[in-house]
Amino acid sequence: RTGGTSADPSRVILGSSLAANNITLTNGIIVTGTNNLFTFNNSGGTLTEPGTYTNSFIATCDASGTPLSVPGPMGSPFTGTYGFRINSVGNTNIFFPVGPTYLPAGSGLTPSPNRMMINNAIATPDFTVVVNKGDITGTAGAIINRIWYVKSSSDTGQVDMRLYFTERNPAIFGSSQDEVESGFDYADMRLVQRDYSSDPNFISVSSGNDILNGLPFADGTETFAQYTAGATNSIDNLGRTIGLTEFNRFSIANNGNIILPVTITNLRAALQNTSVFVSWTSVSEINIDHYEIERSNNGISFNSIGFKAALNNGSITTDYAFLDIHPLSGDNYYRIKVVEKDGRISYTNVVLITTTEGSIQITIQPNPVKNGNALVRFTNAPEGKYNLILYSNSGQKVWQSNVGHLGGSADYSIQLPLSIAKGIYFMHVESGGIEVVKKLMVE
Repeated sequence: RTGGTSADPSRVILGSSLAANNITLTNGIIVTGTNNLFTFNNSGGTLTEPGTYTNSFIATCDASGTPLSVPGPMGSPFTGTYGFRINSVGNTNIFFPVGPTYLPAGSGLTPSPNRMMINNAIATPDFTVVVNKGDITGTAGAIINRIWYVKSSSDTGQVDMRLYFTERNPAIFGSSQDEVESGFDYADMRLVQRDYSSDPNFISVSSGNDILNGLPFADGTETFAQYTAGATNSIDNLGRTIGLTEFNRFSIANNGNIILPVTITNLRAALQNTSVFVSWTSVSEINIDHYEIERSNNGISFNSIGFKAALNNGSITTDYAFLDIHPLSGDNYYRIKVVEKDGRISYTNVVLITTTEGSIQITIQPNPVKNGNALVRFTNAPEGKYNLILYSNSGQKVWQSNVGHLGGSADYSIQLPLSIAKGIYFMHVESGGIEVVKKLMVE
């Protein structure tokens, strides 16, 4: 037992694996050590968390505070033989009071627990978790700099999950805190999951009502991203939505774009009779082998449906197009897979078009808007000139612009004046008989 201040809290370091029928966390941190497994039997016993969640938790790190090493992509899956385990996790909310280290999360901060919650409606397997720091997304989008490695004794169940983190000021990421990356959008918190292969597809990404809005947020408070069985796409071989079906690597991210070796602009999809016309423009195209057009029915798992050889026109703008003559019924998500000559792969953002009537959508991202930069996203919108008018909360017009939309689905960048004061505004997007009003927060 050492320490005793917020910067160096009291802690107990396990010298070997340990199992307990009752655990009461009041103050101080239990450190698992390098190869040890700390187990809560959860069979008639109790696990009591502290009144203040930061006061006491289980750190999956070594004696020096270094988070435990876990295999990454192309490595062996996490075995679950070390870390923190709870046996017999059933259909009540079971909290894993864990964190990556007992060391402070930044200058002048307390250590950061990163709890996990699991509710398993069907079976009662054992779950083991190790928390580390890092990025599993491979995207340019902002993330929570934490990875939850999870091993289940059985991948049978209908599982809800929550991943917890402490809200920080993203502007000081890397200098005074190491948890929330610069640019993280609290209005777009998504729980994401990947396996241990090089497959770029996410196994699960929270969507719908599971995309939580953490605003208004207060630094130093706890929040979470969640995945609810039945609310997010995860389908078994009978077509049933059953939630998480396997357990590997989890994290929290925004729906950001992937860094590309070329600049891809004007990616759009438009209905053309019974087909979908997909087009994009490339700039600074050098050493690109080809493009693959990929399609998905859920925005998570994509399949290649077309191929375009790259012209490699350097700085010259090059337009590409592909006609999907057999689109899916309902939602069609499209993205472009960029394959370089050396075999490296990257992806564009995703555009959505729906092959049913009455599905026009116009959204503003991110929300809140930071530094005046935003995207206006059109989905299934008809061709036309769209007026964009920003009104203050009191009804005063503060900014106006327009977008020439070519029809279908596409994103357009806008730049709000930096002189616009922070606060709540309303963006009116108008064209002919179409009028959409979006509530917008400017930071």
